[in-house]
Amino acid sequence: MNKDIKTFEFKQNLRSENLELRNQMTTEDVKSCSNRIVENIMNSQLFIQCDQVFCYSPLGNEIDLKSLIGHCHSLNKKIAFPKVISKDEMVFIEVGDADEFEQGTFKVMEPTGKKEMTPSSESLILLPGLAFDSDRNRIGFGAGYYDKYLNQFMSSNIEHAKKPSLVGTFYEWQRVATIKTFTTDVKLDCIITELKIYK
Repeated sequence: MNKDIKTFEFKQNLRSENLELRNQMTTEDVKSCSNRIVENIMNSQLFIQCDQVFCYSPLGNEIDLKSLIGHCHSLNKKIAFPKVISKDEMVFIEVGDADEFEQGTFKVMEPTGKKEMTPSSESLILLPGLAFDSDRNRIGFGAGYYDKYLNQFMSSNIEHAKKPSLVGTFYEWQRVATIKTFTTDVKLDCIITELKIYK
């Protein structure tokens, strides 16, 4: 069997398994873990040193990072959330208040503003996912929005500059031994869970 087909099947199986497990989490567990992950993000050097945070809105029992909006503004950091603009493209829109959202693609809350924010070497990009390994590989939902966005951005904007910091946010139970990857998959700089930081 072709290696890419095996990798695709591996990812699809792992997505299904972890999505089912995530759906079984209680509201209390999601809230408790989300709060601890936000705390770990804010205590990380990558957050302390950045001036822009690229966040995401939760889907289902995904980690909820919305409380970072208030924290970022109190620290004079800009924060943006993704908005899907086509079947394979998204942009990040700067957010000034937690009320500046409406239901968008995939029933995920998207920003209502118009001011697009572009990453720089001083940016921190927080990525969601369904699984990760200790080598800082991740598996997302499979649409590839983040990998496409990051690959396009890095190839066209910062070929000779330091890239933004890429941080995956996960529940500790989402860690697996090894993730098979494609060449287009983007490796993270670190992963933050409710229990620890993987560098």
